[in-house]
Amino acid sequence: MTSAVHFSRHFNSLLSLCVSAVFAASAPAAPVPAKTEKKTPPTKNEPVNQGGGANTTPPIVANNGVIALRTEKATLGLPLFLLRAGSGFTVLDVKLTATATANPQLASGEINCRAFPGPDGVRAAAFVKQQLFKRHNAWLRGTQIDIACAEKIPGGDLPAAAVTEALLVDAMILGYDLEPNFVALGDFDSDGGLIPTLATGTRVLAALRGGAVRITVPEKSTPQVADVMLAEGPAKFASVQIFAVSGFDEIPPLAAAQLDTKVQRAMSIFGRAQVLLNDAGDRADAALTDPRVKEALREVLIEAPNHLTARLLLGHGAGQFKTYSLAGSIETIEQRAP
Repeated sequence: MTSAVHFSRHFNSLLSLCVSAVFAASAPAAPVPAKTEKKTPPTKNEPVNQGGGANTTPPIVANNGVIALRTEKATLGLPLFLLRAGSGFTVLDVKLTATATANPQLASGEINCRAFPGPDGVRAAAFVKQQLFKRHNAWLRGTQIDIACAEKIPGGDLPAAAVTEALLVDAMILGYDLEPNFVALGDFDSDGGLIPTLATGTRVLAALRGGAVRITVPEKSTPQVADVMLAEGPAKFASVQIFAVSGFDEIPPLAAAQLDTKVQRAMSIFGRAQVLLNDAGDRADAALTDPRVKEALREVLIEAPNHLTARLLLGHGAGQFKTYSLAGSIETIEQRAP
C-alpha cells in the first residue's frame, strides 16, 4: 500500500501528546511465567499452521511455563504518520517486521521496539509483552524479538503501532501467516482493552486508498469509519471489508491469510454488493436502496455481525450516518489546510 494522506502542520500538537497520554505510567514489571502441569510439549517444528490460518492449537509451553515460537519472523503494514518535507505530516503504509534471535542470557524474552527508540519505545514493548503474557499465560525465555521499520516514525505515533506489534509477535507464537494487505487499527488502554487510535478516519482512508483488503478497528471507532464512507462514497468505501472488534483476541482470525469458513462466506456474499455498487457509479447512494444490495448486506451481517462496512452501508441506505462526526469534521479541515 503506497497511497498517502496529507495532514497540515497544525496536527503536530495533537500527535506530540499521544505517547505521554498513553504511557505516562511506569513500565509494567516483567511477567513471571506461571507453572503448569508437567507435560510433553510438541516440538517446535511440528506442523501446526493449517493453510496460514490463525490456528487454535495452544502455544507450545514447556513444563516450566516457558513458551516457544513457531516462526521467527513476521511482517505487517499499517498507516503511520511521517514528517513531510517542508511542514506537516503524511500518512503512509509502514512495514513493521518482527525478527526473533536467540539470546541465552535472557531469563525472560524481550521485545525491542527499534522502530521507536527511547524510553517510550521501551515502555511500549513492555506493555505489548504484558498483553501477550496474559493472552497465552506463558512467555519466552532466551529470545529477543526486534520490531523495526525502514522509515523514521515520530515518537507521538507510537501508540498507533501497539496492536500491530502485538499481532506480529502473536503470529510468531502460534505460527499463522498474516494477510499482507491486512491492517489492524487501534490502541490499548491501560487495562489492555482496545480503544480508537488518534486520527482513525485518516488512517482508514489511507489504508483504503493504499489497497488494504481487510481492516479491523475497535468498535468505538464506528463514527470515524462512517466519516470515511461519507467522504469517499459508498462504492469506494465498499472496496475494503472492515470489521469492528471489541478485544485483541478477535483480531488474529481476521488477520490470518486463511480465514475460517464463516468469514469467507460473509466476504463472498459482500462481493455481490460490491459489484452492484461499483456498477452504479455516481448513483451508488441510490443503489443502497436496491433490494439486491440490501439483501446481500443483511446476509453478510447474519454470517459476520461485526462486518462494519456492511453495517454502515445498510444503515446509510436507511437514512443513517448522514453527517460527519466532530472528529471527522476536524480531520477534513486539517487535510485541506495549506
